[in-house]
Amino acid sequence: MPYSNFTSDDLETKFSIINKIEPLLPATPLSNWLETTFLNFKDLPSRTEKSKSETIILPVLIEIRNNSQKYATIYPGQNLNADQTKGLNGKCDFILAKDTQSFNLNQPILKIVEAKNHDINIRTPQCAAQLLGQKSLMKKNTHPQIPFMAA
Repeated sequence: MPYSNFTSDDLETKFSIINKIEPLLPATPLSNWLETTFLNFKDLPSRTEKSKSETIILPVLIEIRNNSQKYATIYPGQNLNADQTKGLNGKCDFILAKDTQSFNLNQPILKIVEAKNHDINIRTPQCAAQLLGQKSLMKKNTHPQIPFMAA
């Protein structure tokens, strides 16, 4: 079952995960680069989910990467096939991972799931399922358990 098919009930029943909302990170001011980038994109048409992701999400991820001394790299549209027996497989909208100077996705840190058509309630379980997939994959590959987040 792909990540996008998970529901909150599936996560609670199969993995004992309870859905609750908490702040992820403290608010920070926009950099000049990010503010200029958003201003440049403001007048462009943004009717599709693809155009929204390219003009909003990707610049934010680049900003995160730049602010972390390029500690992380960005994988858009990457498959994360962790455990098909539990349904933990499929494509992730964006993954921010530790930059290991490799083309391989080695140590994911942050998952981004787009709230398509403004429906965050549908995408929240997908995001949680991707986190489970990430945890399973890292355990299977015996990577150290670094902290990770989702948005």
